[in-house]
Amino acid sequence: FILTACSTPATSLSNEDLCAKLAEGEYFKNNWIWDPTYKEYQQRKDKGTISVDQCDTIRAKNIAIFTQKDAEAEVESD
Repeated sequence: FILTACSTPATSLSNEDLCAKLAEGEYFKNNWIWDPTYKEYQQRKDKGTISVDQCDTIRAKNIAIFTQKDAEAEVESD
């Protein structure tokens, strides 16, 4: 099961969506998402076309959401 067929290439993601994908890859350790997204983030960071602070905020927020959903799912399954 590979998501690449219907997923948007990292280069066409908005900065917010790119940061959200980074959080997804970081949290779930999903290298199919993480690798091209991280490379695109690095390129944008090098060019100065993405706000590192804003991206860190989005990543932290999304990771907190994933953590909360996991905790809720664990409670429901008990």
